Amino acid sequence: MMRAHGIDMWIVVNEEFHDDPLTQYIAPPRPYAGGRDYFVFVDTGDQGLRKIAITGFSEENLKKFFESPDEPRPADKVPPELYEQYKPKKIALSYGARRGVQRSITYDTYNLIAEKMGSDAAQHFVPAADLIEDYLDTRIPEEFATYTAMVQLTDSLTRRALSSEVIRPGKTTVGDVRRWLYDQLWENRVGNAWFQPDLRVQRKSKKNDTSRGFLAVASEETVIERGDVVHLDFGITYNGPEHRLAKMAYVLLPGEKDAPAGLKNAMKNTNTLQDALAHTRRGLRSSPLRSTARLWMK
Repeated sequence: MMRAHGIDMWIVVNEEFHDDPLTQYIAPPRPYAGGRDYFVFVDTGDQGLRKIAITGFSEENLKKFFESPDEPRPADKVPPELYEQYKPKKIALSYGARRGVQRSITYDTYNLIAEKMGSDAAQHFVPAADLIEDYLDTRIPEEFATYTAMVQLTDSLTRRALSSEVIRPGKTTVGDVRRWLYDQLWENRVGNAWFQPDLRVQRKSKKNDTSRGFLAVASEETVIERGDVVHLDFGITYNGPEHRLAKMAYVLLPGEKDAPAGLKNAMKNTNTLQDALAHTRRGLRSSPLRSTARLWMK
């Protein structure tokens, strides 16, 4: 991947009390408590990829994946000899990007690396954004079982959250649904929500215009009533990856046994668009998104 992006050296820095989000993906899952811990990847040409860990404290598990001395140097000492030995034309650091995980290096750490490696090396610093995105997009076959479990759990929780198990029309609030989802995360031991669960409520008597051009998130005190259309956006974080689903539910009016024809037709049009987008972007014949919005609440 480094060669594909023209990168000769890639440096990831983890700071104590300020973990770099990349650390959990490029190094063993352990606490890193050095003032600064460096993980350096060097393309050495014919010798392949060299991996060096410069940490404040020695760790046996780290040695399984990196060159790491038994008696590590102080954690703020970047080895200038690495630049002198390899003279990399491009040294990639986590800055100059749109997304947080791609621009995670701090101002002080950037300046420290530039100072320790020298002004000549600093002229070869480049953003690692494209390399980071490519790396994080890569998954090994053994991970797919975890993804499958995440999708199944997220699908189950969103369906239950938009069912009569949780919602009593005229009584249940948006905040009640949110708290139920947080409780389920705890009970299923899956860590945290990827983001705060969003519920958007549409009803005929309610104006839904926002400056962002789409339906605003409902306040927590909003009571879900019969005749409402409820949109839920929910995601979980587990073992590194994040997964999210969005679903729509219609709360049946007294005497109704099915959703109005207009809503069902809107759903059909939405599924057609999802299929077209999935086919265009990934060459898929049908979209897995079709399962995201088929729920009529009794």
